[in-house]
Amino acid sequence: MIGIRLFLKLDAETRIGHGKVALLEKIDETGSISAAGRSLDMTYRRAWELVDHLNKAFGRALVTGQS
Repeated sequence: MIGIRLFLKLDAETRIGHGKVALLEKIDETGSISAAGRSLDMTYRRAWELVDHLNKAFGRALVTGQS
């Protein structure tokens, strides 16, 4: 099988590939970091780490919490 995986390299430490995109899509669908993480078989902590990394990489909040 032949496959192609693309990613966006923002800087030396930041790559955005299918996993982070899938997480953002699931957060949009579910409205919840926790639910999105569960649906992708990752812990809340891991999902939050990825979201935090993306927020910092873009210099603004891509995902914000609710008060």
